[in-house]
Amino acid sequence: KGGSWLAEDVENYARAGLRTLVIAMKRLTQSEYEEWDAKYKAASTAIKDRDAKTRKVVELLETRLDLLALTGVEDKLQENVQETLEALRHAGVRVWMLTGDKVETAICI
Repeated sequence: KGGSWLAEDVENYARAGLRTLVIAMKRLTQSEYEEWDAKYKAASTAIKDRDAKTRKVVELLETRLDLLALTGVEDKLQENVQETLEALRHAGVRVWMLTGDKVETAICI
């Protein structure tokens, strides 16, 4: 329950080059947890398609969360990264930016 503003704010933080962390929670009853835990244990010990099965069970919890906080943290690059990238490009070296970040964050680099 973060409201429609959450996705927009996350995008704005990314465009500003900030690392974003969304903190949310979900209260479970003991029986809800035990039911989920049984599914998780079965998925995490599956011989076939373990990763997919585990992810599917984890996603069961990642719904109807209560938003607690949204943070944007500046993650400074090491010195001279931008200048080094520019020098490599001017020298004709093809530079590939591999990042797990959002595209907007990578563009800021």
